[in-house]
Amino acid sequence: MDPALHQAAVHGSVASLRRLVAERPGILGSKTPHGNTALHIAAELGHGGFAEEALGVDEKLLVSWNADGDTPLHLAARAGKVDVVELLISRASAWPEEEPQHSPAESARAGGPLHDQQHR
Repeated sequence: MDPALHQAAVHGSVASLRRLVAERPGILGSKTPHGNTALHIAAELGHGGFAEEALGVDEKLLVSWNADGDTPLHLAARAGKVDVVELLISRASAWPEEEPQHSPAESARAGGPLHDQQHR
């Protein structure tokens, strides 16, 4: 992840986020070595304004998993960041229903995607 994006997420700087996205539109797809997006970081630290702005740019960040299979919602809930939890839940409940998907960690425990195909 770009160090400037990391710092913006840690500090909850919406202005820095806007500048970085304007300079490099795909920057929010970057991750830390542990697989955290800027939304994971901001959610865990309780930066609701940053989270809302990031989701306005790329709503799919809501369902991105880190290396532990955690979404930004998991991290916000674990850290007790109720305002961010409520924001993320409201954004998630506005999504159209789709087939449930398993996190990478859940897929690995179940034997991965090939596991299902081999047992059919």
